[in-house]
Amino acid sequence: MIICHCNRISDADLRGAVACLKSRCPAADVCARRVYGELGKCPKCCNCLTLAEKTVSQIDAEYVGEALHAVPPGNTPFPLAG
Repeated sequence: MIICHCNRISDADLRGAVACLKSRCPAADVCARRVYGELGKCPKCCNCLTLAEKTVSQIDAEYVGEALHAVPPGNTPFPLAG
């Protein structure tokens, strides 16, 4: 699906850019502008940013979900408050 007509960015492009960002830093806080930068682009008319942000958030949530499922039972990926 085309997310940004001005830059010809698709949801697959966003997914690939998020994957690159997460491969370098799994805890990276991703947003649409950072992902556009990863693609070497910047928003032009900005009409796409709401959809781009929603799409990037969904992709990022998938990474968080995968990380939680990768943790062995009985362990936690986050420190517990003591």
